[in-house]
Amino acid sequence: LSLISNLLLDFIWINCLTNSYFPILIMSTSKTTQCVLDDSVLNEDTLPQMSNLALSIFASLCGRNRGAFVLSPPDGQTYGCLNFPAQWHDLAPEVNVTKSDDIVKSYAAGNITAAEVLDLVENLAIAVYASSANVAKDPYACNVNGLTRYENCPLAATTPPLLDSMKSVTLQGILDEAPWGWSPKLTSQDFEEMKELGLTSVQIPIISFEKKEKIEGIIEMAKQAGLTVILQQSLNQDDLDDDEVTSTAGADFIDSLTQLALDNADTVVAISISSKDDISTVRAVTDDMTILVSITGGDLLDLDFHKYENVYASLDVSHSRTIADIVSSSSVEDRSKLFYHESTSCIQRSPIDYVQCYKGVPLFIGNGFDVSIDNCLYADSPDFKDYGQCDRFDETLDSPWWQEHRLSFLNRQLFALEQASLGWSFSAWKTTSDSEGISEPSHLLGLSHVAAAGLYPPSTTNTTLPACLNPPEPDFTLGDATLSPTMGPPPDCGNGWWNYTTQNCTFWIPPPVPTCAPAVAASTTSPVVAGLLGGLVTAVILWCTMIYGLGYRRSSYTTIPN
Repeated sequence: LSLISNLLLDFIWINCLTNSYFPILIMSTSKTTQCVLDDSVLNEDTLPQMSNLALSIFASLCGRNRGAFVLSPPDGQTYGCLNFPAQWHDLAPEVNVTKSDDIVKSYAAGNITAAEVLDLVENLAIAVYASSANVAKDPYACNVNGLTRYENCPLAATTPPLLDSMKSVTLQGILDEAPWGWSPKLTSQDFEEMKELGLTSVQIPIISFEKKEKIEGIIEMAKQAGLTVILQQSLNQDDLDDDEVTSTAGADFIDSLTQLALDNADTVVAISISSKDDISTVRAVTDDMTILVSITGGDLLDLDFHKYENVYASLDVSHSRTIADIVSSSSVEDRSKLFYHESTSCIQRSPIDYVQCYKGVPLFIGNGFDVSIDNCLYADSPDFKDYGQCDRFDETLDSPWWQEHRLSFLNRQLFALEQASLGWSFSAWKTTSDSEGISEPSHLLGLSHVAAAGLYPPSTTNTTLPACLNPPEPDFTLGDATLSPTMGPPPDCGNGWWNYTTQNCTFWIPPPVPTCAPAVAASTTSPVVAGLLGGLVTAVILWCTMIYGLGYRRSSYTTIPN
């Protein structure tokens, strides 16, 4: 049955030479899974708003498989971003597009349309994905900075209506001491504020049932505010001794968790457990309760929850765990760290889509969604390691740069995480009694503080563009400083020039056109005769001047004898 369900059956009647007809069963495999552009993100309306086509798309696609891809069926040629197949010419017939750079330049010059660009890019994405190895085991094989999606999934995930696209917050610390050392005392007003922010659910971490009445009171306040509830098994081993850990993680705890959910079935929509080994314990009590099983990125390849009824995954997407995630020891490094987290946020979409496509498992983002990029809330812990990451938090307060980039970071996460069909839960609601914004590291985990700082909900961004359409601004070296203004082009002065001294246009005033002297009649004497006469006249004048004017004469003159 499984085989038949994956086959396309067509009956074709063939006319034989004997003019008789007989049925032939043609069996061809169902459509191949492809990686295509997500037209809800990248389309003819948004493409003109993309700031860098080469960086957003081709840097990712052309970096795969050493830049090579082939066609299916093969045609004896190997192609790449520098050598497109000749048949792709029909996708943009007015220009000669032979490589990715031609797309960028032709579109910038207005020689091809947005629709033609999208057709070319989608063909490239499909070809690169089809040429990649082990795509069924690679959660990032269809990653193009959040701009692509799967098509023709082998195991399409089915989402239960009550859990569809939940927007939740985890009530961290409400029953036991939170990592930041303060336990919030929530009132009905808090739940009303959650509802006003657009939340649909709350997640209650439970470590024991010593405060069962308080848990039921929280469930009731959520119900009155119109919020559903997820009961989450919280195993904080640092706060328990070995016997308590064994007891909390045992079947009795799971039984109690399940029974509490059943007692409040009109509000509790799911229970979240730490291990799939406890699925059978829950099912021994009820067949109907929705189960979320906590997983991390390392569990994605081995997920087999599709074989269970009404069992789904709760993914931890924490981004402040490794040394690379948190370390920095200067102002520039602090900002470049946030830029790094911004740049990688959209990539989170890829493993989410992968699980729901290849594993057939709807996902809920149960842990790790917040705006923190360090571990400074644990600074007082004896195990805390100081890398210099917490020394300059005050620099982020009242900083336009940090406000803008935290907003970018949050929106990029929201874009990626909302691809999880079951929705998400923010890390905490309140971390201190002060809800006036962000003034200490723990506030970056609290949605009430993040909202008070103007970072949530997304409508405060005043933008209609998808968050992952463009990369973040790489201005982390400047921070709140600005470059000195650069000299712009001068005004157009026509035939003159812009005079930077007088700050106006200067024009060259030409001198008046010269006029010719009156004409003199030409002499008829030849040049030679005129020269001799002139010389004779000059000699006479000089002789007279010397004799009569200057009195020049020899006194001892003797007459030459005859």
